[in-house]
Amino acid sequence: HSQVQHFLRSFLQHNRVRDLLPHKVTISLVEEWVDANPGWNRSKRHAIRSLVRMFNWGVRRRKLSRNPIDGIEVPPPNRILAYLT
Repeated sequence: HSQVQHFLRSFLQHNRVRDLLPHKVTISLVEEWVDANPGWNRSKRHAIRSLVRMFNWGVRRRKLSRNPIDGIEVPPPNRILAYLT
């Protein structure tokens, strides 16, 4: 869970997000946040999925009427090839 918390904290501290209400978050804003963290090449999928889950949780709890980033494109998982010798 610590990696999820890391991504959520990072998102909430992002300059353009800090003062926004959740329903004002946009897909382009999330993409901007991910792009602002180039070291996350292998973690972009996890970062985006963490936000999707957070917003879905808010919808299930009836805190949000809809997920504002529903439909965001999530990168495919990184494939790790393992060779048995």
